[in-house]
Amino acid sequence: MSASVFSLTSHLRQVLQTCSSNLAVACSYAKSKVLTRITATEDYKSQPSVQESVIYHDFTNQATVRTTYRAPRNPIVLCHGLYGFDKMGPASFPALQIHYWQGIKEALEKLGAKVIVTGVSKTGEIKRRAQEIHRVLEIAATGSRINFVAHSMGGLDCRYLITHLKPEKYTVKSLTTLCTPHRGSPFMDWCRDQFGVGFVSLGDVTQTVYPDRMKKQRSIIRYLSPSDPVYPQGFHPDFGWVSFLLDEPAYANLTTDYCQKYFNPNTPDSPDVAYYSYGAQAKSLSWASPLWFTHSIIKDQEGENDGLVSLGSAQWGKYLGTIEANHWELNNRFRISTIGQPRFDAVNFFLQVATNLYQEGY
Repeated sequence: MSASVFSLTSHLRQVLQTCSSNLAVACSYAKSKVLTRITATEDYKSQPSVQESVIYHDFTNQATVRTTYRAPRNPIVLCHGLYGFDKMGPASFPALQIHYWQGIKEALEKLGAKVIVTGVSKTGEIKRRAQEIHRVLEIAATGSRINFVAHSMGGLDCRYLITHLKPEKYTVKSLTTLCTPHRGSPFMDWCRDQFGVGFVSLGDVTQTVYPDRMKKQRSIIRYLSPSDPVYPQGFHPDFGWVSFLLDEPAYANLTTDYCQKYFNPNTPDSPDVAYYSYGAQAKSLSWASPLWFTHSIIKDQEGENDGLVSLGSAQWGKYLGTIEANHWELNNRFRISTIGQPRFDAVNFFLQVATNLYQEGY
């Protein structure tokens, strides 16, 4: 395998594993000037599942703003995205543990909210991840009404759970999604087209959603067999191994074809659940950021985005606005800011999410 392919493979793995690095996890919460601007976008206004809304928030005076925060009446269930987790590290040394929701759970609990943090398969398919959340809640939330707050792919997991698993031991009252790719991500399309990833575990769905791409995938499989040295059409010879090494069940569930042609039509909203959503746009990304490349790909296809999910794809249900942040900043673990730019405050943002639930009666 050539050095260039090794380099490209390494970069791709770094981008896909968005939550695998613990960069800046130990950084303490900075009580500095914070500006969060939330606005609605023009994209996808015509979508029946999207309702337009415009909100502006200035969190520069935290002492004043915090007096307006209220805890929701029902427990908040936090659900992570691709490559996410609840916490990692030795249980015997809590100080060494890494938390996906860095400081957020504690802030919500201090506000008075009951918080349940779920952990599911990092790269599992939506169905499996939803079932894992469901099993946790059947024990942790029995008899309770709950509010889902989900980041990234976690929003798709929750939608599947609500529509298909139809819980009886607990009741879902609302789902708030944060930068969830409801209509898929063009970056996953790019990975599929360039490397052949995004077919694992689709089964019969693949025949329905990607009939024209099955020939290319079969050619990759033939290439991986030593008995057939023919290179797959449209692929560099080494890319067959990239596909074999990198593919995970979740990738197929995040393509635009899968979400728009299969998942969404087969996962209608429940009339008994309130759906809210936020999107994000990253306006200042350094070329050295792993999200710079993905941001460029998505911007060419769908416009403004947070580095992994476009504003249009993030909108579902009642759209509560657009945050100026990148995809990784939403869970408060990556707190490196651009020089001269105000730092996004994820903690205050989640307190606003909680307050919205309270104001909506949940």
